[in-house]
Amino acid sequence: MRVVIINNEHFGFDHLQSVLSKTNLGVEVIGEFKYSVEAIPTILQEEPDLVIMNLEMPYITGLEMARLFSFSSAKFLILSNSEIEEFPKELDRSRTSIILKPFSPSDLKKILTKVQSLT
Repeated sequence: MRVVIINNEHFGFDHLQSVLSKTNLGVEVIGEFKYSVEAIPTILQEEPDLVIMNLEMPYITGLEMARLFSFSSAKFLILSNSEIEEFPKELDRSRTSIILKPFSPSDLKKILTKVQSLT
């Protein structure tokens, strides 16, 4: 599974890489970006299976990115510090998942397994 990570938190990349490696699902990180706007060309050119990013981001939020790429085959995993009151109706639940932080490798593995079954 080819993955793009967008994370503007200081320890975000290392932690996420560590958790991804513990899932043993053959995840290949094809790009790491601090800001969502930086990732757009890579998502368009490389067509990842999954984009993992924070809900709250400067410039373009996680949900806005999922809306922006609704035409693509990429799935989105949005990392959130708090519950979302209502899942946006315009987003496809089979293509966009939200997981609360902190999460365990087993939590992430469940979502990644779901994404793999859809690709």
